[in-house]
Amino acid sequence: MIDRDYSEKRGYMRMNMDAPATLKLADGTQKHCTCKDLSAIGMLLETDTAIPLDDTLEVHVPAFSNQFSPLDAEVRVTRVDEPEPGLYHLGVEILQMK
Repeated sequence: MIDRDYSEKRGYMRMNMDAPATLKLADGTQKHCTCKDLSAIGMLLETDTAIPLDDTLEVHVPAFSNQFSPLDAEVRVTRVDEPEPGLYHLGVEILQMK
């Protein structure tokens, strides 16, 4: 068996992005963030706002060219890391595409 690094053991390939995005919180507040990567079932978002685990959010990633449609999804926060003070990485599961 070929040994693969952890990132390749996921069931879905991830696409690195660094795309600007917007989060809509449960209370309707909108926050700017960066979509760091995207897969068929989730994404990694970088923001300056700590968001509790299991919160449901809406994410909007605008189209970066005419060849692509914007991405609008309802997501659930499954992981929160703070790689440096005031910077949060949110692992989110895509619940539904809008």
